Amino acid sequence: MTRKHTNFVALAAVAVVLSANNIPTSHAFIGSASLPASTMTTTTTTTTSTTTLHGLFDRFQSGGSGSSKDSLDEQWEAQQRILQQRNKSPQERQKYFADIEKRREEASKKQKDKWAWQTKNYDKGQDPID
Repeated sequence: MTRKHTNFVALAAVAVVLSANNIPTSHAFIGSASLPASTMTTTTTTTTSTTTLHGLFDRFQSGGSGSSKDSLDEQWEAQQRILQQRNKSPQERQKYFADIEKRREEASKKQKDKWAWQTKNYDKGQDPID
């Protein structure tokens, strides 16, 4: 390391210490006799900042999606129904999923029938409005 590089590193270190102690860097390079007494001791300052959210999260409350007792009871009951469904026998679960599949097929057919007019191929000269 060259002498010039060593001096630069030393000056940078002094500037870091001075900025950490909130001392203006103008005092650092005048001479050690004119430095304030606070530069001779090492002190640590802790800065805390508070952030205001300006009402962004004011409506949120702890305790789930609803903080009222009734809402929590409803959520607990819904969770218990899900757990009971999971613990049923394989035949009952199979019947449950067969019912779901049947409802899905019916809904798909209803949707397809509702929008079939958009995909119909009309003959030349045939009016789709008729």
